[in-house]
Amino acid sequence: MHIKNRIIALALVAAILPLPAISAGEQPYRQDFLITAYYSPKPGQCCYVRGSYEADIELNGRGTNGASGVPVHPGMVAAPKAYPFGTRIDLPGLGVVTVEDRGGAITTLEDGTHRLDIWAGEGEEGLARALAFGLQRISGTVYPKGSRQPAESLALSAFTADWAELSPLLEGRERLMHVAVKQGDRSASVQLLQELLQANGFFGREPTGFFGPETQKSLAAFLKAFSLEEPSDALSPRTAAFLLAAENISKEQPIPKVQAGSPPARIADVQRLLRHLGYYRGRTHGKYDGNLRRAIVAYQRDQGVIASAGERGAGTVGPKTHDALARSLWKKKVARCAKEMVLLARIDDLVLEQNRLPTVFLGKGDKGEQVRLLQKLLAERGLLPAHRATGFYGDETEKAVIAFQLQAGVIKDEKDKGAGRVGPGTRMKLLTEIRSEMYRLVRSGGWEVL
Repeated sequence: MHIKNRIIALALVAAILPLPAISAGEQPYRQDFLITAYYSPKPGQCCYVRGSYEADIELNGRGTNGASGVPVHPGMVAAPKAYPFGTRIDLPGLGVVTVEDRGGAITTLEDGTHRLDIWAGEGEEGLARALAFGLQRISGTVYPKGSRQPAESLALSAFTADWAELSPLLEGRERLMHVAVKQGDRSASVQLLQELLQANGFFGREPTGFFGPETQKSLAAFLKAFSLEEPSDALSPRTAAFLLAAENISKEQPIPKVQAGSPPARIADVQRLLRHLGYYRGRTHGKYDGNLRRAIVAYQRDQGVIASAGERGAGTVGPKTHDALARSLWKKKVARCAKEMVLLARIDDLVLEQNRLPTVFLGKGDKGEQVRLLQKLLAERGLLPAHRATGFYGDETEKAVIAFQLQAGVIKDEKDKGAGRVGPGTRMKLLTEIRSEMYRLVRSGGWEVL
């Protein structure tokens, strides 16, 4: 399936006019171009133009070869059918490109400007480049096939990969648990990983979006701190869950300082905490006794606060032991939260696998089973009559979506950007509601997640 770009182009083509045939042997000539960029989707991205890998593949094609059969590469463009494959075009400021692809919207505009779509790379980096490239008007020189042609010369470094361009497509930071991130990658997901490492005190420089040796070293330090046996050269869902949980849970933990003679309530708090950490097995009676002292000493030794039970401060919760207990409690809470997040991520996957949520972004004029699924969800919430689940996204569906968006706080009023359209924010709200319903079933034992 050849590559097609509709990221921006579909909204731009106002009229289609026939192009004159370009014959072999013609001399180079000047031509005005309206240029956009496209990319090759990859599984495990943080975000997609239409909401999922499958949807972007349907939009753009497999992203491996152009219509000519030539593998995708920097310098490859889609051009109108009148341009034979192999035609070279010199675009000032970009380089020399070669026509190797087609696209339904790659034609000509009413003023005679020719459309071009230039390949900007793969995955998140390619998508970021394509979106940052936007729409550019350039007057270039066409070298017809058969004429004396310049060598193809275009580097992807000529494009800016602005990760901020992907933010409107990102369905929450939790998406990091579903992405494919490994050493050597350059992506928005890597930048998010670095931001989380930085927020937790494990990455000491500005995030770059490149997973190099420093990122791996920082990730390894984080894994060691939480005793996680996960790879440091790639991001696993479990590691992502710990990173997200660690950012969300405050390191400031209410730990009382305790010694013989402390108030019973404070002693009882330490007894509960040490039992929670696996050190104290006595009663929670609020009395400082030998059992509690031995538990404190054992903890202090394990944490390196003291070397022996005879040291000063042994068996009491002073400043150093207080700080150690705060860290231990924080890590315990992070681990518990991360476990829940892994479960929720699995539920999210099942929601999509079981066709409980649209896999694409939707808007007025769309039709098909994805629209019918959306309408069913709206009907279940009393926002659309069940018999109106026709599979066509018309005025009634748009009004129902707006009603849901207002209820869920996605928009403030009907004039807000995105009102009436199911984009990342709206779909995330729907997912959250469905996830909560399924989570309750899991907790009650009425549904099993393998």
